[in-house]
Amino acid sequence: AKRSICSVLIFHYRSGGAGLKQEEEENGDASSEPKSSSTGSRWDPLLPPLVCAVLSSGMPPAAASVVLANIMPVSVPLMALSASERLLTARSLHSRFYLLACYHFPLLVLHLDRYVPGWHW
Repeated sequence: AKRSICSVLIFHYRSGGAGLKQEEEENGDASSEPKSSSTGSRWDPLLPPLVCAVLSSGMPPAAASVVLANIMPVSVPLMALSASERLLTARSLHSRFYLLACYHFPLLVLHLDRYVPGWHW
C-alpha cells in the first residue's frame, strides 16, 4: 500500500500537481519537504489522505492517478488554493458554519460558547 501511495504522489507532483502550487514562505527558510521538479510547488499535507481514500477503493495506482487528476479541480477545489488562500477560505467557511449552527442548533451553540470559547475559530 505504501508503494502505491508513493507512486501516485510522485506521478501527481511530476505531472504538474493539478494546481497545487503553494506560496513560498516569506522568511525564506529551507524546508525538509520535497519540492516538485516541474512546478516548484511544495508538498501538500492534505494530498496523502486524499490519495489513501482513492486507493482504498481497490483501484490500481495507474487508475488512481487519473481519478485524482480529474477529481481535484472539481470535487476538492480548496486543494488548488495557496496556504494563505486556504486560511482565508477556511475562516469564511467557519463563520458560515457558526451562523448555520446558531440557526439549527442554538442550544448546542450556547453550550459550546460557554464551555469552549472560540470553538468556531
